[in-house]
Amino acid sequence: MSKALFVDTDFQKTWLNQLESLRETIEQTAKKHDEDAFFPEKNIESLVEMGYTTLSLPAEYGGGGQSVKDMVLFQETLGSMDGATALSIGWHQGVVGEIYEKKQWNEPQLQFFAEEVKKGA
Repeated sequence: MSKALFVDTDFQKTWLNQLESLRETIEQTAKKHDEDAFFPEKNIESLVEMGYTTLSLPAEYGGGGQSVKDMVLFQETLGSMDGATALSIGWHQGVVGEIYEKKQWNEPQLQFFAEEVKKGA
């Protein structure tokens, strides 16, 4: 079944295209990272630089406001390139999303954290 069947917004199309632009680079290192048990640091840095880690921030905090469906599509795409990269960045995306969804901190802390995530944290 084609992934295109599940893509129904321009936001999804744009981000899937951006992620696909990293495919060759990520796939070239996936096997070595796996065999040598290395953290895929450069892959994560590339995702941070393209703004991927801000997608899990709500729009009102300056993020992408991604939905759960968006995250699943994006994570599945990364997983098809390198499981370690998808797993590592997926933890970040999930935790950040949950903090804002459940309003686990007070507003000043949420504002501060959003600014740090936008800077690459």
